[in-house]
Amino acid sequence: MDTQIYTQYLTDPNNAGLFGQALLRDVILTDILGPDASNIAYWEGKQLARRFKIGSANELAIFFFSSAIWHFDFD
Repeated sequence: MDTQIYTQYLTDPNNAGLFGQALLRDVILTDILGPDASNIAYWEGKQLARRFKIGSANELAIFFFSSAIWHFDFD
């Protein structure tokens, strides 16, 4: 994560709350997992999809909002 992206997260009110997740995903996990980070993230995404059966776009929005990962607005 470069300085420009960091500044964007902190100056955009719609993204400011997401900085912690981005820091964890883009910096910390990448440092810990090294070159395998993207493969592990892909695998874990598949595992989450199998574990949490979501049947609609509305349920998907509620899932991510409840987990504080993201907020979807389908309007």
